[in-house]
Amino acid sequence: MKSFENINVTSVRQAVLLLEKFQKEKKSAIMVGGGSEILQLMKERVVTPDYVVNLKTIPGLNTIKEERGGIRIGALTTLVEIEEHPTVREKLLILSDGAAEAASPQIRNAGTIGGNLCQRPFCWYFRSAHFDCLRKGGQVCYSVAGDSRYHAIFGGGPSFIVHPSDLAPVLVALDFMREEGPENRLKMPLRAYVSIATLFSVILICSPSGTAAQEIRNKPSGRPTITRQATAADAGTRLARRRHRQNERITSER
Repeated sequence: MKSFENINVTSVRQAVLLLEKFQKEKKSAIMVGGGSEILQLMKERVVTPDYVVNLKTIPGLNTIKEERGGIRIGALTTLVEIEEHPTVREKLLILSDGAAEAASPQIRNAGTIGGNLCQRPFCWYFRSAHFDCLRKGGQVCYSVAGDSRYHAIFGGGPSFIVHPSDLAPVLVALDFMREEGPENRLKMPLRAYVSIATLFSVILICSPSGTAAQEIRNKPSGRPTITRQATAADAGTRLARRRHRQNERITSER
């Protein structure tokens, strides 16, 4: 792992100004929330930053609040906090269940919703320091002729990676909004950013219409596709039934 300097920031504005400063100085920097994925990428030398900007020291970005008929979730809220929060479980069961399905218990305790949305692709070639693939600025997407088990099979190209987030389809279905910038001035539907999420998304908001969700499935190309109108409660019920059937099948196989 390349040596780096860690900087603990205390505000979103400070983080943004630092990134602008490092860019002008032609220094590489990366932001860290939970840090579980970034550490692995740094170990593999997929990313080699000169500076690591720690966002965990910014107060107020790990809260869940009900307001204006919706729910505001800070991007540094951990997946287990979303899974276990009583308001989320009562009003957005599908989001609670989605958080419970993500990764392992250890990662859910450390990983944040912002990090889940901003994950880098789970591609063997992208995550290996031995391949200078198209996604990293090279000339070839090695998955075309190589191991492509978790890549796009329809659409896609010239790079065939897909969005790895567990929660992005759920948040898009619930009409979550993304607030961006130091003062959260820019508000855009999360569905417009699902393929290019960055940690500038420091706050997520469920719009008042979020209770009228749309059930979606994730296309192999990584783009969510709306399949039918549904309520969040109905979607959560279907997810629970699907999990029950999976458990029954596992039990019968044993």
